Amino acid sequence: MANFAGVVVQQEFAEEAGEGFGSPETGVMCTGPFRFEKWTQGQSITVARYDDYWNQELQPKAKQIEFTFLTDDAAITSGLQSGQIDGTFGVPVSGVAQLNASGVGNYYVGPAPLETTLVVANPDGPMGNADARKALHLAIDWKGIGEQVYGGLGTPSALQTPPAAYGFATEQLTAYADTVATDGTPQIEAAKKLVDALPADVKSDAISLVVPQQSETQQLGVAIKDAADRIGLNFELEVVPATGYSNYLYDPATRGDTDLLYTQFWAGVPNPLDWISATAVTAGIFNQSGYDGIDELYYEAVATEDEAERAELVVQMEQQLYEEMGPMFPGVRLDNDVFMNKRITGAPASFSYVWYPWAAHLGSAE
Repeated sequence: MANFAGVVVQQEFAEEAGEGFGSPETGVMCTGPFRFEKWTQGQSITVARYDDYWNQELQPKAKQIEFTFLTDDAAITSGLQSGQIDGTFGVPVSGVAQLNASGVGNYYVGPAPLETTLVVANPDGPMGNADARKALHLAIDWKGIGEQVYGGLGTPSALQTPPAAYGFATEQLTAYADTVATDGTPQIEAAKKLVDALPADVKSDAISLVVPQQSETQQLGVAIKDAADRIGLNFELEVVPATGYSNYLYDPATRGDTDLLYTQFWAGVPNPLDWISATAVTAGIFNQSGYDGIDELYYEAVATEDEAERAELVVQMEQQLYEEMGPMFPGVRLDNDVFMNKRITGAPASFSYVWYPWAAHLGSAE
């Protein structure tokens, strides 16, 4: 029950809406401090304050909020500067300095369990070779990605499971992570040695990576292609519209034989088994390659009552995942950021907005 399994909606409304539930025509009816008002397809969603919100201690302040759909970093930055947009989470890195210099608002950074990384999507391609995966991971400048692509908000990860999800195995996983952690700088010579020993067909076969058409993700893609090129791997980068990128993650027909996918997601609860079940166990939502190498260890851990014993099984899983470098690379952990025009206040700096009715706090700063 601690994880995000769904939302509470009014049964009568949902049944009347039928297949149109959640569409621009009908919207949704949930339990939050704001109610659905209007959805202008491709442009915005407007919500209005719900005065009968059940939590009397958290009554919303703003009468109305309009969420606009923008994926272009320059347009977002321009809108924030002009005041057409009051605020945003995930501030475009390219616009942070410009926004701070403008004096129109305030920029904040807070903690987050975000992880940006690569998912191995095709076990039958060149990324099906463990040494090819290890070589690419070694060659990528994860430190530079955290500093340059994500404006200093990214820290290289030691394991594919981020510290925010360590939970009951914090002590054991931290100790293991310390044995494999690096500062994220590329290890080109070590990577080249692995590539030199690869079978000829693996070296010649093109590795494909798909990223959404946004500034940060395109820079990420270029950095990964540069790493592959430097160690002699045949690498192809494809950039697709951001609005349709999620289809590559969830639709096998769209994904086809793509080898690698960009992803950014977060721990739902501080429990490593929750993260592992989504990323490295058969049928996991982020296990696009169908990897099943730790299934037995996972189910043994789930059935183990003793916490210390369960933690040791988690460490064994992480060791195997690290040694095989799959089905997900350790990437970079990200902090959360938010920009607000000086005329408003209330948005949290931390990533808590994903689980909490944060918009109830939004209001005038005057």
